[in-house]
Amino acid sequence: MKFLKNLFNRQQSEFVKLSDLAALITPVHIEALIDNSPASVAKGFSELTEWSRIGFDAESKKGPLYEAMNIALRSLTTTLENATPINGKDGQPGVYLRRDDLRVLRASYDQMYESAHNLRLISQHMQPGPTVYDFTDRQGQRRRAMDFSRTIPIYNRPNANHALAAEQVEDCIRNLDAFFGKRSIRPANDATIHRYADMQKFFR
Repeated sequence: MKFLKNLFNRQQSEFVKLSDLAALITPVHIEALIDNSPASVAKGFSELTEWSRIGFDAESKKGPLYEAMNIALRSLTTTLENATPINGKDGQPGVYLRRDDLRVLRASYDQMYESAHNLRLISQHMQPGPTVYDFTDRQGQRRRAMDFSRTIPIYNRPNANHALAAEQVEDCIRNLDAFFGKRSIRPANDATIHRYADMQKFFR
């Protein structure tokens, strides 16, 4: 029974070399160049997930494609965090990833372009801290006030370089183009996209 269970799980999964996964996320996690461990690759996927989220944070309606992509990236990150590498036929270490996660990611990662665009807007129009200005009140007292209206929220990494992050996300997009171009992983259909998108309600 254990053999049949493992066989079924592998039929639903795709073996991917860790070096290939590391190449995907190197733009946002340069350490993956020398450390291809599942934990290191997982950290890169976590970074890509976070920057994609930050780029979409101001969108009131993010849409099912973004939400599905976010869930797929989170699922891949968790799988990698818990993975034990095994050697493939060529002797290279890799891991088994859920094929549905990869199919959803293939269908939705173009959403990252909008994230990158919005990250550039953040870098151009927002600032790490509030604007401080002095004024005189009606009693002639000098006072100081702070305007937070154009301040990047703390959960969106105000002290980071958002323009650089936009370039890194776009590099990841190009890497994903190359990755999926070499694999027979078909994009997820609409039903699967909406099933993944519906999972977002558990993360709000």
